[in-house]
Amino acid sequence: MQPALTTPAPVPAFNPIPLPPDSLDRDPEWALPPAAVDGCRWCSDPAEVHGTQWHPAVGFHGWEEPTAEQRQARRTARSRRAAAARHAQEVAA
Repeated sequence: MQPALTTPAPVPAFNPIPLPPDSLDRDPEWALPPAAVDGCRWCSDPAEVHGTQWHPAVGFHGWEEPTAEQRQARRTARSRRAAAARHAQEVAA
């Protein structure tokens, strides 16, 4: 006689840890290190440590030069991030 088949128990859904509403960490951009201005066009890793990487948009790729628009957007994001960090320190003081 064979044992009865059972259904596996359901896997609980992923529940992220709730953050306070005034936390800068609520924005996923803050959870990542800033992109290198001259980093790869696809994954933003610097050329000197790039090697062959995987990215969903292009698959395996070597380092590729970013576009002028990407460089400008990365510069803007870095300066906004730095300004927000300075502001957060001033408010906390």
